Formats: sequence, structure tokens, C-alpha cells
Amino acid sequence: MPRALSLLEVAYAVPTRMPTAQERVHELGIASAERMMTSHFFGLDRVPLLQQETYGGLVSEACRGLERLPALADTVTHVVAARTNPVIHWQESQELHEACAELGLIGATVLSTTQLACASGLGALSVANALLPDVEDGATCLVVAGEPIPNIGFAYIPGTTLMSEAVSVALVRRCSSGARIVDDITSVCGQFFDAELPGGQLLAFQQRYPVAVTEVVQRLAERNDITLDDVEIFLPMNVNTLSWRRLAAQWDVPAERFWLDNVARLAHAYGADVFINYADALAAGRIRAGDYAVGIATGLGATFSAVLLQQQD
Repeated sequence: MPRALSLLEVAYAVPTRMPTAQERVHELGIASAERMMTSHFFGLDRVPLLQQETYGGLVSEACRGLERLPALADTVTHVVAARTNPVIHWQESQELHEACAELGLIGATVLSTTQLACASGLGALSVANALLPDVEDGATCLVVAGEPIPNIGFAYIPGTTLMSEAVSVALVRRCSSGARIVDDITSVCGQFFDAELPGGQLLAFQQRYPVAVTEVVQRLAERNDITLDDVEIFLPMNVNTLSWRRLAAQWDVPAERFWLDNVARLAHAYGADVFINYADALAAGRIRAGDYAVGIATGLGATFSAVLLQQQD
């Protein structure tokens, strides 16, 4: 059996422009009825957005936070950009290639994944698993998540969250360090393929959402002979605090075991949230050797994903 893939190291970078949630909803012209929800119910405070920075510059900045990257640069065979937006602007593609060259990743193949919306970050781990050979301490994959907001239509999910432009980077390889990727599950509810959810579909999605998230997390736990009580911390997307606190109550899990610190600080950075939350929870000592952590991501369309991690050191 080949050694399982490991999340060796994660870092991220945050743009310098930080409007408040109220300032952002005013910029976007969101109806006044929903404005108070963003801070009072969703728990959003700041929304990091690109201003003078470029996407490529932010990727480079995040990569400079990876202490192991300089020593492993020659082993990076693939750079996988996990994208929510299926249309990639040529400038962003060029900037990513330039960032890779600047970082010395000359021999790496740069590619992108999509079609999982904001679950694309977790989906990229499965792509990395398929790309890397079954050899311990061999090749490395760099997973990049988070992206610029392409237009106003992608800046806000009605009744749910505001989008931000933070970027995460993760070194993934088969080794005995970092967090072992024990297992992952993805479920697709194709009836919600229309992201705008017309008519009665919005209500149907709102009813299906907590059930679908619960199903993938419970299946993940059962398949690996653990219970939710065995999970030290849950690493959800930073969409809002309300939905996760409700799920915590349904699961009879203390809300403190959900890492929600970044909802207020960073808002929803597309596919980067779970990686960002892992990095911060690890740095804060909330994840220690032997601990299980569960990353949870959903994507409009609708995709529901969960990954089980076990910290190795």
C-alpha cells in the first residue's frame, strides 16, 4: 500500500484593502433588508479585496510563507489552481505562471481544476493524489486556492455571505509529516445545477443543505470507524457563523469545536477557506499530533465535500 497523501504545509496571503462588511454591501448595492444580516446574523466584519496587489503577487506572497518550499522546489511536479469560477482570465493565468517562475518551480506543470465551485479546493487534493506517484518522499504538488472576484455577480451569495480575495497555498506529498489525508467524500446534488436557484428551488436547497452536509460528514466518520466526538476540530468554509452554529447544535457538538474565527476577519475566500482555517488552527495549537480534523466545503451547483485529516507531528 502506498503511503497516504499528506498536507505537509499550508500558508496564505490576505489583500491589504479591508472594507467593512457594511461598506462592501453598500458598494455592491445590496438591498437594505439584507445589509444588517451580514454583520448581525452572518458574523461578517471585514472583506479583504485586491487593490494594488495582483493575483500572482498574492500567490507569491503566500508561497513565501511556506518554509519547506525552497528545499522542495525541485520536487514540485504540478501546481494545481483550484478554481470556483470556470472561466479563467488570461491575465490571471499569466500571473500564476510568472509566480511559479519567480519561485523556482520551472519544471512544474501548471493546471487548474473547476466545476466544483467553492468545494474546488478540497477537490484539488484528489487531483493531487492522482497526479503524484505512489512513492514516499518523492514528488510534491502545490495546491493554490482562492481567486479574484471576476464580476459583481460573484461578489455576493444572497442570504449567505460576501466573497473575499485571500489566497491559500499548500504543499502536498506522500510523507510522514504534516496532516495525513485519511479520506475524503464528495456528493453532488445535480438538481441544483442552476446557481441562481430560481423559484422554489431556493427553498429546496436551503432545506437540503444541512442534510447533505451532515450526510457527507457522517459517512466520512463511519467509513473510518470514528465518531464526531473523535474529531478535535471542524474546519468549515467561512460563509457565515449562523449556519455552522446551527449544524453544531444539530450534531450535538460544541460550537467551539468549529473554527469560525476567520468568518469575521476574512469572509468567504472561495476554495481557500478550509486551508486557511487549518493553518490558523494549527498555529493556535488547536490541532496537535494524533488529532483528527474535518474540513467541510460546499459549492453552488451543488457539491458537498468533506476531508478527514490526522495530524502526524
